Amino acid sequence: MLAIREKPEEYENALIRHTNLNKLSRPKNQDLSFLNEWMVRTGMGNVRLHGSDNRTWSSDEWRADLVSLNPWVDESPLFSWISDTATYWYHRTVGYRRKKPGCEEHHAGTVVYERSTILRLTWVITTILACVLPIASTILLYTIASMAKRLWTMAIFTVLFSLALIATTRAGMTDIFAATATYAAVQVVFIGTSNPPSANCTNLAAR
Repeated sequence: MLAIREKPEEYENALIRHTNLNKLSRPKNQDLSFLNEWMVRTGMGNVRLHGSDNRTWSSDEWRADLVSLNPWVDESPLFSWISDTATYWYHRTVGYRRKKPGCEEHHAGTVVYERSTILRLTWVITTILACVLPIASTILLYTIASMAKRLWTMAIFTVLFSLALIATTRAGMTDIFAATATYAAVQVVFIGTSNPPSANCTNLAAR
């Protein structure tokens, strides 16, 4: 009976451990590529595994079993693009002249761009977009006299606004739809209540 009592407890502990492991994030493809390159290069890690485990971090078959202990979570698509793509090309063209590889053993031959710096750049771009899109659409809608061109301009800026939300936030589709509908409604109200300068001049001439 005592042995039987221990089985449910062992099963419960195994289930809890399995659940906690499933909560861990998967490593990013770029991080795995960098790890494999770092291990192979003699000027970096210079770690070469022999035997059946030499493809532990490079095999697509085992990739689903890998986890990341310190992932970059809650990243916007813009942040991911800057950290994965823009930073790479920046270092290839300009950054290599300003930042030198680290001398520490675990950073040997590598250049580190801090997450906080990339995050600040993302915030700056997001803030600029949040300011420019409403102001630019208002100015253009005020200066355009043709109603058809006004409507097309409104449609274009609404699409740009929606794409900006998708790129710079982690908002769900419901929130993006609500924000885009509100932005479009504001433009419709502006179109219906304002006259372009040419129309105002025409009214004054008629008087």
